[in-house]
Amino acid sequence: MKILFLALDIDLGTHRGDSVHTRNLAASFARAGHRVHLVVGAKPADADVPGVFVSVRPGAGDLSVLSHVHKVARGFRPDVIYERRFSPKIGAAASFLCRVPFAVEYNGIVEEEIAMQGRIVPNGPFARTKAILRVHLLRRAKAIVTVTEGLRDIVIRRYDVSASNVFVVENGVNPQLFRPLDREESRNKLGLPNGPMLCFVGNLVRWQGLHGLITALTGTDPSLRLVIVGEGPERSSLEKEAKEVGLDTRVLFAGEIRHDLVPFYIAAANAVVAPFSSERNAESGVSALKMYEYLACARPIIVTDITGAKELVESFECGLVVPPGDAQALVLATERVLMDSSYAAAAQRASEFVRRERSWDRTAEHVTSILEQVVSRREDIVDVGNKRG
Repeated sequence: MKILFLALDIDLGTHRGDSVHTRNLAASFARAGHRVHLVVGAKPADADVPGVFVSVRPGAGDLSVLSHVHKVARGFRPDVIYERRFSPKIGAAASFLCRVPFAVEYNGIVEEEIAMQGRIVPNGPFARTKAILRVHLLRRAKAIVTVTEGLRDIVIRRYDVSASNVFVVENGVNPQLFRPLDREESRNKLGLPNGPMLCFVGNLVRWQGLHGLITALTGTDPSLRLVIVGEGPERSSLEKEAKEVGLDTRVLFAGEIRHDLVPFYIAAANAVVAPFSSERNAESGVSALKMYEYLACARPIIVTDITGAKELVESFECGLVVPPGDAQALVLATERVLMDSSYAAAAQRASEFVRRERSWDRTAEHVTSILEQVVSRREDIVDVGNKRG
């Protein structure tokens, strides 16, 4: 199958979750024998994707972007267009021009993310027109892939999309990269100190619950350190808060690092944390990359009670689940997980399962089965039309 993969807002030079997702999914498509042309927003010279041809869209203007995608489609002649975007107008337009079916990957509720970042959600006539257009585009898509059941329900309810066209495919993990590693060797490699340590990996935004985590850290043993790996709009306020409560020497902000170094930060920790807030996450649930990466690296987890985050932790008993926003429960759970070695042993068993059953290749397998259904339905329609003619 020939897949035109549109990730028009993705910069392959970053190590954020959206870039990691795009690179790994495209590479897995290619490993499965599919031909893939990936169109992205930006790409450094050293950010190649194995087996995938990558082109970069023009810098500005929907018409110029569409012109580029249309030109690519005419040369590549894809069987299907797969667009990772909240409003898939380019994919829909290219689909119409080239008479090729398109599918959409839907990863979050943009309006809620904007509001939680303290920005104003547009609500004028132009914004309402765009919202109406978005509904029309999503209804025209031959398939919509969401990463959680909650998002699937939201898409069906909010956009009145046929339930038979909306599928759930969770994120994955690279099992060759994320695997159990020695703690001491990892700390030496990164120059991290000895002593008990927690690690958080992810985008520094409000719904990750990091302010509550810093509050909880004030109630733990003074020797416990926290390493925060990632960047985002909340970093400056988190650094300020850590300093104000006297934790500036116990909280290390590693910033955005190369993806191949993330496993060493996870391995350097005694336990890892995913303190998601109930805001944004309660209704939609999560399919966070960090959860699979944590588990693949065999580290016990303290996680909040959010659908999509807690299930594997509970089933393998490789950590503890606490209510969102409950700092005292987070303190007690942290102390218990660090003291009880049974959680670390359970994390080893979870690692084996996750690396086997939640790989990016498995994720790509599920997505391509959906895309193959889309293509086969189109071929059936063409065959019927030819017979009638």
